[in-house]
Amino acid sequence: MTCSGVEQIILGESEISGRGVFAVRDFKAGEVVELCDVLIISKKDIKWIDKTELYDHYYAWSEGRAVLALGLGSMYNHSYNPNCEYKVKLNLNKIEFKSLQAINNGQELLINYNRDPKCKDKVWFDVQ
Repeated sequence: MTCSGVEQIILGESEISGRGVFAVRDFKAGEVVELCDVLIISKKDIKWIDKTELYDHYYAWSEGRAVLALGLGSMYNHSYNPNCEYKVKLNLNKIEFKSLQAINNGQELLINYNRDPKCKDKVWFDVQ
């Protein structure tokens, strides 16, 4: 199984940035929303990926590598006030997305691209 959680989330139109990930059921705080396998991108291949549309969709990984999260993992939008967090599971080659608070059916799921949900460091694009 590539990703658990697909039946409880969907890709939809986002007011934040084109497309985003949305809940199709209510979530309690602390629930796993999605657990995604990843495709590892070598350090030498990152320079090629950076010239494509994939640039905004990968995660930093260990040893200077990057990963694309399968499922909807590479489609979450950024917020400095996220309702979800993600944790890199290096030993499993997975990324886990968890709710930080109660989330209602239909609500967009947002993460902080800086990994730490409370981090306010500037990201590489203008935030609405």
